[in-house]
Amino acid sequence: MLTAVTFGPADARQRVASPAGLPFAMPHDTAGYRTLLAVEDRRAREPGDVGVLETALQAPDPALRRVAVRALGRLERPDLTAAIVTLLGDPVASVRSEAANALAQSGSGLIVPLVQRLDAETDPGVLGAMAEALGRMGTRNATSRAIERALLRIGTGDAGREAGGPSLPVRVGAARGLYAWARTRPDSLRSPLPGTVQLLETLAVDGTSLTGEGPNARWRSRVRRLAIGALARLHALPGPILDVAMDDRDAGVRRVAVAALTGGSRADIRRYLARGLSDQSPAVRFEAFRVLRRTAAPEDVCRHAVDLAGDDDDHVALAALDALGACHTPAAQTVLRAAADSEPAGGTWHRRAHAVVSLAGADPEAARNRLPLLQAAANPWLRTWAARAAARLGDSSTLARLATDENDNVRESAVRGLFALRGHTVDSTLIAQLKRSDYQLVRTAAGLLAGSPRPQAVWPALRRALRRITAERRETSRDARWAILDRMAEFGDGERARDLEPYLHDFDPVIAARTARMLDGWGGTRTSAAPRPLPPVPLPTPADLGRLRGRTLTMTMHSGGVVRILLLPIEAPTNVTRFVDLAESGYFDHLSLHRVVPNFVVQGGSPGANEYVGAGAFSRDELGRRGHWRGTVGISTRGRDTGDAQIFVNLVDNPRLDHNYTIVGIVVDGMAVIDEVLEGATIARIRLDER
Repeated sequence: MLTAVTFGPADARQRVASPAGLPFAMPHDTAGYRTLLAVEDRRAREPGDVGVLETALQAPDPALRRVAVRALGRLERPDLTAAIVTLLGDPVASVRSEAANALAQSGSGLIVPLVQRLDAETDPGVLGAMAEALGRMGTRNATSRAIERALLRIGTGDAGREAGGPSLPVRVGAARGLYAWARTRPDSLRSPLPGTVQLLETLAVDGTSLTGEGPNARWRSRVRRLAIGALARLHALPGPILDVAMDDRDAGVRRVAVAALTGGSRADIRRYLARGLSDQSPAVRFEAFRVLRRTAAPEDVCRHAVDLAGDDDDHVALAALDALGACHTPAAQTVLRAAADSEPAGGTWHRRAHAVVSLAGADPEAARNRLPLLQAAANPWLRTWAARAAARLGDSSTLARLATDENDNVRESAVRGLFALRGHTVDSTLIAQLKRSDYQLVRTAAGLLAGSPRPQAVWPALRRALRRITAERRETSRDARWAILDRMAEFGDGERARDLEPYLHDFDPVIAARTARMLDGWGGTRTSAAPRPLPPVPLPTPADLGRLRGRTLTMTMHSGGVVRILLLPIEAPTNVTRFVDLAESGYFDHLSLHRVVPNFVVQGGSPGANEYVGAGAFSRDELGRRGHWRGTVGISTRGRDTGDAQIFVNLVDNPRLDHNYTIVGIVVDGMAVIDEVLEGATIARIRLDER
C-alpha cells in the first residue's frame, strides 16, 4: 500500500517540446515520478493509489501535476472528474491542456467545466486542447448541440486570435474537435448550425495560399483534411470547396476529398473520380478506385480495373486485380491470365497471387490450371493465397491438403474455406488444429466448432488445448483461450466443472472471471474467481527514459529500405521502453509486416505473422493527446491494456484511432519505404541509433 508522498521542486532545464507542439517535461523529482508511474501502471488498484495521484495534483513541479492528471484521465473513471476539474485553472498552460484531455478521457461526459472555463482561457494551446476534448464528449442531442456551440465559440472567438484569424493551435484544435463531434453526433440531431458549416469551410481552405513546406504548412494541411472530412460527415461539402480540395498541393487533402465523393449527382461524382483516378499520388488513385467500386455501375468498374491493373503502384494494381474477379469480360480474363503468369518482379509475388484468386471468379478453369503452382510454392504467403483461390473454386480436396500444411497461417486460411464448403463434416480436421501452437489457428478452429454434432470428441480436445496453452503463461494467449472457453461453455455442464476449476486461479483475471461465470451457470451457485496474476513487468526508471528522449530507432528491411522512428518516451514510457528493449534483443529480427491496408496502416512484428501472436505479456494503454497523423507509430491491441508488442504505422491521418491506441514514435525518415510495403515484407532488424 502506498501513502501520499512529497513532491519536490521543478527544474526548468528539463523542459522540452515535442515535434507536434505538445510541451512536456521530465519531472525533476524522480522519486515522485516513479511513484506516479507505478500507480498508473497498475491502474490505481491498490488502496491509497488514487490519493497519491490526487496529492500530486498539488505538487510544485508542473511536470508532476501534468503526469498526475494524465494518469487520472487514463484510469477512465467518471468518479475522478472532480479532481481533474481542479487543474483546469492551473497556472501552467500545459497542465490545463492535459486536464482538459483527462476530463474527456474520464468518460464522465461532463462538459460544463470546460464550457465555463472558456470565459477565462486565453492561451491558444489550451483552447485547442479544450476543443479536442469537447469534440469527443457528446452523443446525446442536448449535449451534442452544446458542444457544437462551444466549438464554434472557440473557432471564431477573440481568444487565441492573431492577424488573419485564430492562431494555429486553435485551428488545429477546432478542426480535431469538429471532426470528432461530426463522427459521434446523434443521427437524430437536426442540421448543423450555419456558423459551424461556415467555420469548417474556412478551415477547409486554410493555408491553401501558402507556399513552401515546414511545420506550419504541414499542420494547415492536417486542418484542411479534418475540415473536409467533417463537412463530408455532415453532408455539407459544397462543390466550390471540393474543387479547391481536388487541386490542393497536399495529396492527403486530395485523398480525403475523393473519399468524400458519396453525395451529389452521378455526373459530378464521375467528373471528380476521373481527376482522382489520374492523380499523381498513388494514395489518391487508390481512394478514387475504392469510391468507384462503391458508386459506379459494374461495367464501369471493370473497364477502369482493366486499365489500373497495370498501374505502376502495386497497391493500386492489386486493388484493380481484386475487382476483376467479378468481371467476366474477355478483357478482364486476358489481364488476369497475364498477371497470373507473370514472373515476380523484384521478389514480389503479390500480383500473381491476387490474379489467381480473381481468376477463380472470372475464369474458374484458368484458375484451376494455375492453382498447383501456388499450392506447391515454397513461400507460405503464396500457399495462403492458394487456399483462398481453392475456397473460391470450391476445391475441397486442395483445401484438405493445405489444412495439413507446415505453416499455421496456411492451415487457418484452408480450414476457413473447408468449413464454408463442407460444414461440420470436417470437424475432425478442425479438432486436429487444436493441437497446434498458433493462437490464431486455435481460435479459428474453436470458433468453427460451434454447434458441432460431436461434443464428446470436441470436449477432450478443447480441454487439452486449454491446458497446454495455459501452461505457456502468456497473457497474449487470451483470445485463443477465450475462444476455447466459448466452446466449453456450449458443450459443458456441471459434470465437467472439475475440468475448469483450476482456471478460477488463472494468471489472467479476465479468464478467471469468465471461468467463474461459466461454473455459476452450470452449478447454480456463486463461484468466486481468485486469479494469481503474473509478476508485473519492471517499470522504466527516469534515467532510462532520459536516455531515450530524443533518440531514434532504425528499422532496416530485407529489401534494403531504412526507416527511422523518433521515440516518445515521456508520452508513453512503458510502451516505448518495451519497444526498445525488444528491438535491442533482436525480437523483431526477420519478422514480417503481415497486415497492409492501403490508405490505413501497415502492421507487423508478430512471431506468428498474424493478428493473434505477440510478445507474452500485455502492455497497458498510454493514450495521450497526440493524433494518429500519417507517419505515427502505434501499438496494436484488441481492447484496453492488451498491447502485444506488434507495431503499426499510420499511412494516412487516422483520427478515428485517436485516444484508442498508444503512440510510441514518429517516422522521421523513410515513409516512402513504408508506403511501398506489401504483405509479408520482412524486417531485417530494428536497433537503437547512437546519439
